[in-house]
Formats: sequence, C-alpha cells, structure tokens
Amino acid sequence: MSEEKLALSVRHVTSGYRDGGVFQRRKGPYQEVLHDVTFDVRYGEILGLVGESGTGKSTLARTILGMVQPESGEVIHYTKRPQMIFQDPYSSLNPAYTVAWILEEPLRIYGKYDQAERQRRVRDMLERVELPEECLAARPSELSGGQRQRVSIATALIQRPKFLIADEPVSALDVTIQAQILKLLKNLRDELELSYLFISHDLGVVYQLCDRVLVMKDGRVVEQGTVDEIFDHIDPTPLGSASLAQVHRAKLLTGEDVDAPVRAEHLHNTFESLLELGVIPVVNENDTVETQELEGRNFGDNDTLSAVVAGLCGAQGLVILTDIDGLYDKDPR
Repeated sequence: MSEEKLALSVRHVTSGYRDGGVFQRRKGPYQEVLHDVTFDVRYGEILGLVGESGTGKSTLARTILGMVQPESGEVIHYTKRPQMIFQDPYSSLNPAYTVAWILEEPLRIYGKYDQAERQRRVRDMLERVELPEECLAARPSELSGGQRQRVSIATALIQRPKFLIADEPVSALDVTIQAQILKLLKNLRDELELSYLFISHDLGVVYQLCDRVLVMKDGRVVEQGTVDEIFDHIDPTPLGSASLAQVHRAKLLTGEDVDAPVRAEHLHNTFESLLELGVIPVVNENDTVETQELEGRNFGDNDTLSAVVAGLCGAQGLVILTDIDGLYDKDPR
C-alpha cells in the first residue's frame, strides 16, 4: 500500500521508561515495554487494539503521540495534529471552566482564528457531536457521563485532525450510552474522513466498530488482520480473561442472519436461562442457538439476567449488541 493511503506507520518501535516516570526517563534502570512493534493505520479505517492489562497498549498510544520517545524504530505520521480521546472524560476535562472555554482553548493556543471564528467553530463542533447549545455554559460536573464524553470527542476534533487515538472511550459508560457514542464515532469517521486507533477490552465493541484488529501480548503485536480473520482464528490466550467462546462466537452472534437486537451466549452466573430483550437464547448440545419468545412467560432470575444484558451485572461470557443504530434511539443524555 502506498504511503498516500496511510494515516500512520509504526516501524520496529521499541519503547519503555526509566525509573522516575515519563518525564525522567533518563534516570534509573530502563524498563522496556514495547518490543519491535510494527503496523500501519490506513486512511479512513478504524484499527482496533486489544490485549490484557499491562501489555503496553497505553505506552504505544503515548509513543505514537510523542509523549514517550522510542528507543529504536520510528513513528511516521501522514496527518497533522493527531489527538486522543481519553477513557475518563471527567478527569481529562478542566472542571473549573465551561464547555465553551474548554472547546475554544485549543483554537486560542493555535492562534490562527479571531474570536468570532473560534466561537463559530465551537458551535459547529458541538452540533457535530449532537449536544445542545445550552451545554456551552455548563461545567463538566454539570453534565452526564455521555455528555462529558461527547465534549471530550469535540475537544479532540476541534482542530480538525485526521487521526485519533481512542483509549477505551466507552468503557466507563452504561450500555445505552456506549451504543450512542459508538454510533457517533462511526458517523464522524464518515463525515470528517477520520482514521482511528481504537483501544478496547470489549471484543464485541471491537467486532462491530473496527475494520482491522491488532492483538498485543507482553509488549508485542502477536496477531493482526481483518476482524473476520482475527475472530475466526485467534488464539484467545493474549486476551487474558477472554474465553475461547468470547472470541469465536462474536462473528456468529453479530451475523447478518440475527434478527434480534441483542444476542447473549455462554453467560454463566447464578442462573441457567439466558435473557435477551424479548428473546431467550438456548445453547443446545451441538453448540447451536435456538430462540424462544418470552410472550409473558415467567422465567426465574429475570432481574439478574436483565442486569447482565444491560451491563449492570458482571458475568463470564459475552453480550453483543447487533443493532446499535436503532436499538437505542434516545436523547444523548
């Protein structure tokens, strides 16, 4: 692939820290985190990055953005001013200032626009992330979690970058708001011709959102390919707690033949039945799935099952939303 079609190229990067942290990396013994990492982000694609905690995903993001200098290798940007969407918008947004000030500040620092043009761009970006203009006068503490994440996305986009790193951008949100934010990210990718490096632990989100996937283990990229290639053939070991069922069932559960908006399989908690929104999926002995409509039937532990599907209760297994565009068509708040 030619360089003109790339947003980012990482070539044989080895990186880490010296004792004392990022800003004192020349003091103390060197701790290598990334080992000979090589990959490309293509123009207009969403590249997923998955791996267990401590495998080097955040270090890779910092190295790409220049916060950590690699010991060897190179990071080549084919776009200007790459930005990052952080996991926790409450800690990444300045609580002392209004949304209007937060969004306008990068443009003030950039120094290219007068006040009227800055304010016009702020209003335009607020509309793009589907927030009402009244939010401009609010501080982050006065917004909901979903609204704060939309402000965080707007802050990253206000200087019109073409490449974004999204570091677990929906992990702190409930399942309804997650679906809305994922839909927003997809729409912005299409409207603004963006490229993403999308970091996540949620295999269902990665399968739905991403075009290709990188799998990291112990600071190395151990698998990379299209979503279908990875989910069909990947060794689940690098994903830590993700089971073989989680990986291999994702394609089945989000296939085109699925009619229900939510599918749940291989969930194990304090119950035997598996609840969907209106459908009970049953795993047979031959590992196929049948569904039964509820139609007023009274199944035991429905409250617990509903909580699992909604993401309010932990369980071993996988819940995949198959219609994020239509299932949660609600107010962004």
